[in-house]
Amino acid sequence: MIQVTRKDGETVKIDCAINRGEWFGKTWLITIGCGFSGWHCLVEAGDENDAIDAIVDSSRADMLKTDVKCDACEAADKLEDPPEGSWDDCECILAGNYGERIDADAIVAMERIYKVDYFAKPVN
Repeated sequence: MIQVTRKDGETVKIDCAINRGEWFGKTWLITIGCGFSGWHCLVEAGDENDAIDAIVDSSRADMLKTDVKCDACEAADKLEDPPEGSWDDCECILAGNYGERIDADAIVAMERIYKVDYFAKPVN
């Protein structure tokens, strides 16, 4: 079990660690909305954008990916041969190495974490 300690001293149990050991100490707690509660992900990354990219490039990408397109993309997709610049007004949020569409509204909270216990004993 992995636990992190927030700035306010609260301890949070982590549901998944995305890329453990990649940034050695630069960790982020990202809470992704999931029904009435949130899914707590621990991501090692240099900044917030890298943390989101790491999630999208991981096996947990389904938590953020979406097939919903903005109006500009929908209109361009309907054309057989869209003219150049058809996607200039695109409002989709893209992330990851392959520019996947994500639902940024699913991200409930994101904060830098300075204390991570990768070997916490489960509390009964």
